Amino acid sequence: MIKKDATSQQARRFFVPLPPSVAEQLPNDFQIADADILHHLVTVCRVKQGEKLVLTDPIQEKAYVAKVQSSSRNELHLSLESIMPTAADQLPNVILIAALIKEQRWDPLLQRCTELGVRSIWPVSSERSIVRLERKDIEKKKGRWHDILQMAAEQSEGLFIPKLENVFLGVAEIESVLQPYPDALKILLMERGEDRTVLKQILKEHRSDSTPIMIAIGPEGGWSDTEAKQFQQMGFHFASLGARILRSDTAAMAAMAAVVYECWDA
Repeated sequence: MIKKDATSQQARRFFVPLPPSVAEQLPNDFQIADADILHHLVTVCRVKQGEKLVLTDPIQEKAYVAKVQSSSRNELHLSLESIMPTAADQLPNVILIAALIKEQRWDPLLQRCTELGVRSIWPVSSERSIVRLERKDIEKKKGRWHDILQMAAEQSEGLFIPKLENVFLGVAEIESVLQPYPDALKILLMERGEDRTVLKQILKEHRSDSTPIMIAIGPEGGWSDTEAKQFQQMGFHFASLGARILRSDTAAMAAMAAVVYECWDA
């Protein structure tokens, strides 16, 4: 079991990319140079002189205890005191391909799957999606979604922020980005069909710490027959989460929980 001191448990946590030269030798002093991070910490979160913080570097995937030496609108001087003992994330690289759904369900999907350790999320507009996005609206939406992912990662004491891929405006577009994942275990969750295998069985049979896992979750009405065939041609296994018909956000959370159960050994 990883032990944490009381100070670090009570300290507020923030994602802050750290210069490698700063983290190499501790203790070490540095200033926040990024204007957006400075604004967030000083103006929004109102960090104060003498306060202890936990700074997580999402590049190194390490967390550090830091103390605020001085704080103003234009400057934040910190002292990096020590590296926090944290359990390494033993989950494989989980990529969630999620059909767009209504905002009141999409936001919890992002939050809960981040808490459960998803590495990257690929939103896709499917034939039965109620939500439709125009190209001009995508960047604005992605900015908001990234904020949700970051807050959920901070809350759950994660060491990384899930990557948010471009929004695919159709299942066929996904094939163009699969090349870097030739050995990935590809799973398409289907609510009906005789050629499905129970998800836990697929995970047990293909378990490997180094193999990425892709899980595709459909919209409220499920994947169309055409889309299912497209996924099948891309090498996806048809999988089931059980006898009950789950909403898309529930299915995503259940699938992530199954991966955690099967792959986490700590």
